[in-house]
Amino acid sequence: MDDIATVDKQGRVYLPKDIREKAGVEPGTRFHVETEGERIILEKRRSIVRESRGIFRTKKPIDDVDRVIKEAVQEIVEKEL
Repeated sequence: MDDIATVDKQGRVYLPKDIREKAGVEPGTRFHVETEGERIILEKRRSIVRESRGIFRTKKPIDDVDRVIKEAVQEIVEKEL
């Protein structure tokens, strides 16, 4: 069965609960939006800022910030592979 989404006066779209759950959409989820003819395409966007939150908390001084950033980003990328 197809679900129906509704647009309100402010242009907001209500996504049915089962669609949100299947797609892992939570409050604050950001989307890239594009059109293809009359189709509207929503693509969830990853937030590297959210995924990297807390990587700079350390009790020791950071001698090489570039190295720490590179290692943290590499860990995130490795988790996705």
